[in-house]
Amino acid sequence: MKLMQNVGLAAALLGASAGLAHAEADQFPTGPVALIVPFSPGGVVDLGARVLAEELGKLWGEPVVVENKPGGGSIIGTMDVVRAEADGQTLLFTSSSLPVNRAIKPSLPFDPLEDLVPVSLIGRGATIVSVGPRVEATTIEELAAEANERPMFFGTSGHGSSSHLSGEALNLALGTEMEPVHYKSGGEAVLDIVASRADLNVGNLPAVQSFLADGRIRVLAVLGDERLAALPDVPTMAELGYDNAEVYSWTAVFAPAGTPEAVVEQINADIGTVLEGEKFQDFMTTSQMFAAPEATADFAAFVAREMDFWATIAREREITE
Repeated sequence: MKLMQNVGLAAALLGASAGLAHAEADQFPTGPVALIVPFSPGGVVDLGARVLAEELGKLWGEPVVVENKPGGGSIIGTMDVVRAEADGQTLLFTSSSLPVNRAIKPSLPFDPLEDLVPVSLIGRGATIVSVGPRVEATTIEELAAEANERPMFFGTSGHGSSSHLSGEALNLALGTEMEPVHYKSGGEAVLDIVASRADLNVGNLPAVQSFLADGRIRVLAVLGDERLAALPDVPTMAELGYDNAEVYSWTAVFAPAGTPEAVVEQINADIGTVLEGEKFQDFMTTSQMFAAPEATADFAAFVAREMDFWATIAREREITE
């Protein structure tokens, strides 16, 4: 009899818990939602956050307010979300810099896998290998040979940046020792490549697109699993037989650890609705990215793979903060 009572009590508690989670989702959002962007205004991450915020606001009937909190290589804004109430009312809109930071900064004051909950992948952008006038190579194979014959330098947007580690990922794939040259921004790096003060860049297409028409910059390969519509004749590293050379830039939404699963699932579903809309599709096209909604479990697995990938790059190339 006592066993039956305990079973009944457990079932009642489970039912109450499920009902509470459902209620939490039904009541979300309870007011304005803060979407924290740990970067300065104006970049592609910030612009994507603003389109998402506007469309989610329409869907939820509550304002979604973008708050730019740059600093510390995106750490300051991220920590604001880590410390926030775990109710879905404060969300993080960040980039692939998140796993890069974890890979190179032992002193990182949070663990992305423990202190944040992956909500939704927003968009992915291909990473390309682009070269300037100093480079004679016309293929990736020729680039590797040239890099082994003379000192070669790739421009980055700073030590420990995504462009830095992407260049090191290319080094590992090619078996080369190209040296990074760090700039204050990706734009400065590209200008020095055009001016023949550096050799190449491993970054995104929009950064170099204005220099492609006159040939001052040439794209040799895509570090991804499919060719770009804008560059249909440029092969992927996978096509060329290079393993472990898939590098993407991406944006995504995270919530504080402990956010109720039902709330996370609702936000994920609502983001999926926004990503299918015409306004966000137009933004993705303009940004040379593609919307990439995933179920929360699939996105969590993607984040874990990214953490492992960049940790391997940092370890193999001996990169620390």
